[in-house]
Amino acid sequence: MMGASIYGLGTMLYIDIENDDDIFGHDGQSTPPINTAIRINPKTGDGLIILETGHPDLATRIASDWVFIETGKSDTLLFTMLTGKMSNILFIGLIAISILNIGTGIWRRKRKMLPINN
Repeated sequence: MMGASIYGLGTMLYIDIENDDDIFGHDGQSTPPINTAIRINPKTGDGLIILETGHPDLATRIASDWVFIETGKSDTLLFTMLTGKMSNILFIGLIAISILNIGTGIWRRKRKMLPINN
């Protein structure tokens, strides 16, 4: 489901909180984009239900943000959804740092080769 290695039609445990309690719920998705999400915190009795159209994962992202606000922890789906984006950002950053280092090396080499005028 949405990139997570979880299968089935039932309830999913998103993150453990305290005393063997978990925030639980369910997410749904279809094409064209219809995205639904529900999260329930059994400890507080708070919950969130989102029914959304037009974006393939907006309801899941909002529900995952709610879990973070409730617990201060990222739930399983949000982490899985953002792993690919984080990898791309790290790869682009690595390339940028490499280009900067090569450019600095070339600049220093040219600077050493310039004659010193007194």
